[in-house]
Amino acid sequence: MTFRIHLFLFLLLPLLAFASPAGYRIVETPVMEPGRLEFLADGGFDVWEVRDGVATLLVTPDEAARLEANGFVLTLIDEPDPHAKAVDGFYTFAEYEAIMQEWAAQYPAIVQLSSIGNSHEGRDLWLLKISDNVATDEPDEPEFLFIGLQHAREWLAGTTLHGITNHLITQYGTEPRVDAVVNGFQIYVLLVSNPDGYVYTHTTERLWRKNRRNNGNGTFGVDLNRNWPYKWDTASGSTGSNLYRGPSPLSEPENAALNDWILSRNGRVAGCLNYHAYGNLVMHSWAWTTATAPGAELMTPLVTNMATAMHAVHNQTYSAGSWGVALGYTGGGVTDDTFHATYGIPMITSEVRPRTIGEGGFEPPGTFIQPAFEEQLEGCFVYLEWTLAHATDPTPPVITNFRHTRINDSTVDLFWNTDDPATREVLLTPAGSTPVTIGADKLRATSHSLRLTGLVPGRLYTARAVSTNLAHGTTTSAPLSFRTTLQEGQVWIVE
Repeated sequence: MTFRIHLFLFLLLPLLAFASPAGYRIVETPVMEPGRLEFLADGGFDVWEVRDGVATLLVTPDEAARLEANGFVLTLIDEPDPHAKAVDGFYTFAEYEAIMQEWAAQYPAIVQLSSIGNSHEGRDLWLLKISDNVATDEPDEPEFLFIGLQHAREWLAGTTLHGITNHLITQYGTEPRVDAVVNGFQIYVLLVSNPDGYVYTHTTERLWRKNRRNNGNGTFGVDLNRNWPYKWDTASGSTGSNLYRGPSPLSEPENAALNDWILSRNGRVAGCLNYHAYGNLVMHSWAWTTATAPGAELMTPLVTNMATAMHAVHNQTYSAGSWGVALGYTGGGVTDDTFHATYGIPMITSEVRPRTIGEGGFEPPGTFIQPAFEEQLEGCFVYLEWTLAHATDPTPPVITNFRHTRINDSTVDLFWNTDDPATREVLLTPAGSTPVTIGADKLRATSHSLRLTGLVPGRLYTARAVSTNLAHGTTTSAPLSFRTTLQEGQVWIVE
């Protein structure tokens, strides 16, 4: 039962209030004052939702005391049961393993199962491959990756991805849109990307979020969704935080194995959908800031269309937009940002039902499993079909409006546009020298810019923009030549 009492009462009753092994309690606090949300984000607090100027978060006694010492007014809203078990259709890890093995055994023509590595505690990181020619690696086909259960407690995210995977496998040959994506892609599914943490939620602590790294100081776990390289240093450095980023980027074997696998695909992964819970959100990068990410002009309409498709199923409202804006807080080292900025994969995170903690939060009823799957299935097909269209279009990108702005005698900014989500790169040729590649960047966008620094004053340069789209079509622009020194009455010469 959900109830509300002021936190000072709960602090007077520590034995009652902190009966769970980890001492966690769910609290609310107003965050309308400037800097409040930033304090929570920067401090590594486990924020669950932000609505109407109030943040809901999970805290330990020490975290509660730290918040109160910094002027936060806390209200206790619930005492979670740490020992909830898998019921009402939520699977254990062993059951997921058996299900994946059964898929591979029953549908060998389109399903393969392999392990890409092991967790801290030695559990397999099982990767399913779904393809019409599953035994053959088809280099001309784009690839699509699904990720589930990065956060151990998000059981409904796991059953949702399970339902989508089962649909792709069992409806092949009977449903045209399934045939189109299974024939057009090599699809990969990492159903349980945090097996140790997931097992722990079934045996010890239902609301456990992280993996099970022994941090060596009495604390355990790294947040796998804060352990990726891009802006990793802006995430929480406190080992006791539920958002702990780890000792270094990709320090966790779960993430290192996935990173190695992605790199082994040589740029063929054209899309990735990562399922989380809860909140009814569909999000693209950036996560580390509320600023607009390159490529937002393409990704914002996409997530909006996904939200519309999901709403049409059961009239559930889904908010769509960038990660940092839609959630109401930011996070460094997030999977989406590394995939977007480093791998060139236009990744989306979908937060499944429910919308609020009052509707079930991380512990929704089993009756949510089927409708959540039905909603997310429609959203995922919007993204699959968008990705397939872009990744199989042989038309090279068209480069327009290639131009420059001089900053000083050694720095120049270049700008250009493309008609297709493309990476950015520049071939720069100093006079009398051979071309060099500058700023190879995986960001997918239609508006591009690149700053050239360290140029030699007074030297003639020639630049060519190079853009490569999701189908690996490449276009090189016409040359743009310039000198880096003001000449002829302070007119910068473009030749």
